[in-house]
Amino acid sequence: MDLYYIQDPESVRNLPGQPPCNQPESIVNKMNMKFLTSLLAVLAVSFQMVTSMAAGPQGDPYPAIVLPVFQGAYEIENSADRVKGTKTLSYKILTRYPAGEVLEFYDAALNARGWKPSFEICQRHWASPNGGNIKTRLPVKQLFTSWQHPQYKLQISLLLEYQGPGTSGLEEVLVQCHLQPQLDNTRHEKFVSHLKASGQYRVFTKKLETYRQPDGEIDPALIDRDIRNNKAGDMIIEYRRILEEEKQEIEEIIRRVNETRQ
Repeated sequence: MDLYYIQDPESVRNLPGQPPCNQPESIVNKMNMKFLTSLLAVLAVSFQMVTSMAAGPQGDPYPAIVLPVFQGAYEIENSADRVKGTKTLSYKILTRYPAGEVLEFYDAALNARGWKPSFEICQRHWASPNGGNIKTRLPVKQLFTSWQHPQYKLQISLLLEYQGPGTSGLEEVLVQCHLQPQLDNTRHEKFVSHLKASGQYRVFTKKLETYRQPDGEIDPALIDRDIRNNKAGDMIIEYRRILEEEKQEIEEIIRRVNETRQ
């Protein structure tokens, strides 16, 4: 079985049966760091919400889809949120840096079930958050990768995090596996582009903050209240419409996935 992990960016090579990396390494590396930095920032927020056996409204949206667990896992935690169409698995293992066998395990398990890598295998690199500028007792290293399922419009994201120095000995690794729907972001992009072009973006974001809950989520009920009382404004009304369309898209993905897998 091929090992789909490459530790050193300087040793990038095309792997058998994988898409080639034809871009110059300098371009690939710069693109990787920018891409990974933004993704890790988003995932850090999402994964902080994981609680042991926690479930959002109405429980697991995809009961037939089981997120793979690597052998020797401990401190296993699961969470699910049907409204958002997400489920998350988090656990720890002891392994040697760079945890190539973990990536190999997920590649084999997910590829066998019809999942496809979201980007080229050669783009998988360990990185330190914020370029390693965080002053901590031990350096933190993270690796992000993901897979997509073309039939179900779902994505599985995998985040590995070493807290140790990355030596040849056994180290504790945090494994976080997140399943979420692949939504059409076109409406969001057009909405934001319009706000910026019209100079209303800052006004909108300031108003939007008034609807944010302590957990960081926007509360649609608060928006609905202002709409009923004619206090929302056109920008917020349009944003609420986008949220409703997104909710319907999530519900349709959940319905289609569960019907297909019955």
